[in-house]
Amino acid sequence: MTPTTVTLSALPASTDAPRAQFVWRQLEGPPVLLVSAEGLAGAVSTVEFRPTTPRAYLFEAEGRVLDAAGAFEGVTVRRRVRVLADGPG
Repeated sequence: MTPTTVTLSALPASTDAPRAQFVWRQLEGPPVLLVSAEGLAGAVSTVEFRPTTPRAYLFEAEGRVLDAAGAFEGVTVRRRVRVLADGPG
């Protein structure tokens, strides 16, 4: 059986934000290694993981809006995503 890889992505909701910086955290579920995925556009933050057991996993993406020079503008947004795995990756 081929291992299952789950991909999580985050991107700015507004096209007005020149840049954004994202941090991913695992909040619930058996610990997994989040690995940055390559090959997507610069504004998109993408991580991947392989489920270790059939269970629910909860992740949070925290996005910080940056100006054109890369300085933090003071706006932080958090979103959560729940993944239900029916078997190990």
